[in-house]
Amino acid sequence: MNPPSLSKNMYAAMVRLKREGIWFERKTAYHLKVGSYNFWPNSGKIHRDGAPQCDPENGLDRFIKLVKDAEARADAPASRA
Repeated sequence: MNPPSLSKNMYAAMVRLKREGIWFERKTAYHLKVGSYNFWPNSGKIHRDGAPQCDPENGLDRFIKLVKDAEARADAPASRA
């Protein structure tokens, strides 16, 4: 059961991110942040810091994919020339 201060979408997003092992910050009652990625669970909008506009795709699944892809790139060994 979600706390009354959280929307169903916010609560579900927080639970899912925790289950996926993704550390996040809750910036406001409506906004989650993971690294440079921002997510608004009630609208599903995703925005990356510095990007001119929101991601064309919305939703928690897309947000998690973007975050995991970014983590995989960060963990990848640097290529050698």
